[in-house]
Amino acid sequence: GIANLYQAIYEICLFDGMKPDPQNERMTLERMKAHFSQLSGEEWEWMYLCAERAAFSGEQIDKEEQKQMFRLYQKFRRAYLKTLNRKKKFWFLYGKGM
Repeated sequence: GIANLYQAIYEICLFDGMKPDPQNERMTLERMKAHFSQLSGEEWEWMYLCAERAAFSGEQIDKEEQKQMFRLYQKFRRAYLKTLNRKKKFWFLYGKGM
């Protein structure tokens, strides 16, 4: 669900060379916001908070939030793919299977 989609976006960021900060998830989010303009700061924040809620609370995430997360994932992935050259795009799609 939502946490998996957020993880997929995170993996794309790592594929692009972003260095994670395993000790500070908030700092990693700030790096994602700063280096990946495919999404707005508000969209990044919403995704982070929604994924955090889905992963760590017993709260049920409604269908509309799930749809919104999927739309943001698609928006990010499509925009990111446009930035890649052929060789890197091929590796992204077929080598990494993203």
